[in-house]
Amino acid sequence: MFSSSLWISLVISTYRDVRTRARDPLVQTLATLLVAVLNLPGVLVYLILRPPRTLEEEYQRTLEEEA
Repeated sequence: MFSSSLWISLVISTYRDVRTRARDPLVQTLATLLVAVLNLPGVLVYLILRPPRTLEEEYQRTLEEEA
């Protein structure tokens, strides 16, 4: 019971995080599947490979550079 709820929460939190960091639906799907298939090692790989900034942070950075 505990491990299945942990697995579900990891998949959901990864999906929510990758949606804030990438626009490409393929990247979102692959990141979520990585965590769904590999579980904790998948989360570690995702945390290493994920984009360092959210889309909002990138947008704010672009605005600051233009100003």
